[in-house]
Amino acid sequence: MSLLQAAEREAWEEAGASGLVHAAEIARYPTFKRRGRLDLPTEMIVFRMDHTRLADSYPEAGQRERRFLPVA
Repeated sequence: MSLLQAAEREAWEEAGASGLVHAAEIARYPTFKRRGRLDLPTEMIVFRMDHTRLADSYPEAGQRERRFLPVA
């Protein structure tokens, strides 16, 4: 799976978001992902999505807070 395909999949699973994802990444930053009691270092890669549609029902609905943030 490409990074772009993974971004599309994660947007759907975690936020119920679908739309046109641009191939060029717009940001990258270090972060941590919790696995049990461990915080594993990882890198977040951000892509732009246009024409976004939000579903009421999606795989992780109720597990996360969905919000939009400005690019800045």
